[in-house]
Amino acid sequence: MKIIVDSGSTKAHWALINDHGLISIFETTGINPMTTSKSSILSSLNIVYQHFIKETIKTIHFYGAGCKGAAKEGLQSIFHDIYPNTKAILESDLLGAARSSCAGKPGIVAILGTGSHSCLSNGHQIIHERPGLGYLLGDEGSGNHLGKLLLKSYFYDELTTELRLKLELSHPIVKDNYLATLYSSNRVSKELASFVPFIIAHLQYPEIIDIVRTAFKEFYSNRLSYYSDKKEWTLYFNGSVAYLLREHLKPFLLEYGFTNIHFMQNPIHSLVQYHLNYD
Repeated sequence: MKIIVDSGSTKAHWALINDHGLISIFETTGINPMTTSKSSILSSLNIVYQHFIKETIKTIHFYGAGCKGAAKEGLQSIFHDIYPNTKAILESDLLGAARSSCAGKPGIVAILGTGSHSCLSNGHQIIHERPGLGYLLGDEGSGNHLGKLLLKSYFYDELTTELRLKLELSHPIVKDNYLATLYSSNRVSKELASFVPFIIAHLQYPEIIDIVRTAFKEFYSNRLSYYSDKKEWTLYFNGSVAYLLREHLKPFLLEYGFTNIHFMQNPIHSLVQYHLNYD
């Protein structure tokens, strides 16, 4: 038995497989070792342990946001404590996106979810990537970024009165010293991304379209522009934000010469298939 995990900062999918195929899929809160508290990580992993307690797990392949450096080492230690007899292989969510999307063939891979990232892949490994700067300095085009842009427009009084009232009705918290709440949150990126449903529901407003295009432009400038010499490659998008905004993102990218664009909302099934094919 093996467990394949695709984890963003908001949610994680855990797939139990054997040599014959998929057995079951289970969802938990996302685990990002850079931003998720140890107590929250332990809570999620204990839920998973109880869910699969009757199974003898040989290997866990965990693909997650924030899985690098000291944060990755800390998460590796937690996995070892909970699953001492199981081999836990921790990789970045970007590698997971590449393996699930490209299926063993070269491609340009992008993630637009709570956070964002991009790379070139040969279908099995990442062959080039720009540094991922996280929710404070990077994450261009992500739910985190869109939330920031919306709130800046709100607090700078750049929204029409109608849209401003709609936001206050949808998220009353913005009227009650919200900035203090936001800056004291231990999951800022997830909090900011929680405004994405409002953006999706109000795409008929020019101010919202401006916010979306600003996010796209920054994502292109800081990510995809570096691959402009590979426009003939397939461009794969992973993540809920890319999927929900695909009807706006695709024509935007066509303007820059990318023509072969694919969107995947939830990569877990394709990631399972990758491991069934190549493990």
